[in-house]
Amino acid sequence: MEIELSKIKASLSYGKVVSSRWLSIIYFGIVLGFGILAGGLFLAVAGIAESDTNSLIGSILCFTFGLVSITVYIRILVSCQKLNKNIVLWLGDAVNLKAYSETLDFTTGYPLKVKIRVHYNLKGREHTQDSGGYMVGSKRRSEYHKIFFKYADREIDILYSPRYDQVMILKDK
Repeated sequence: MEIELSKIKASLSYGKVVSSRWLSIIYFGIVLGFGILAGGLFLAVAGIAESDTNSLIGSILCFTFGLVSITVYIRILVSCQKLNKNIVLWLGDAVNLKAYSETLDFTTGYPLKVKIRVHYNLKGREHTQDSGGYMVGSKRRSEYHKIFFKYADREIDILYSPRYDQVMILKDK
């Protein structure tokens, strides 16, 4: 059974899987950041040629904003690409199963985030797995995600990877 990455909506451990549309927006943000850097360079050259302090201040602001935006978008992109790479690994031995999810807890306020538990049957044995809680470096990743609200307290389609012990939630049909 061949499942595409685009059919997976979330990972129980990591939360929402970023779609290709959002990846396009991230790439656009990186390109825009480089455009702002180029504008800062243009302002710096113009400010030096004209001895204009306002252009030099504008160029410093452009450089700062451009570098910050590039850094932020690249961090987001690396995180998304790492998750996508992991999911491709997990798909290698994934089994398509029906599961039932239940709400364990939720946050109050905006946005509403939910912690869920998924119950599934694999080879005649009942299994349960809770969302999140894995370690990233020295920090524990949150088990509460907004995407789980859509999949809480109902029957869902999942892919389970026995080798990596990972649950992936498939998009609704």
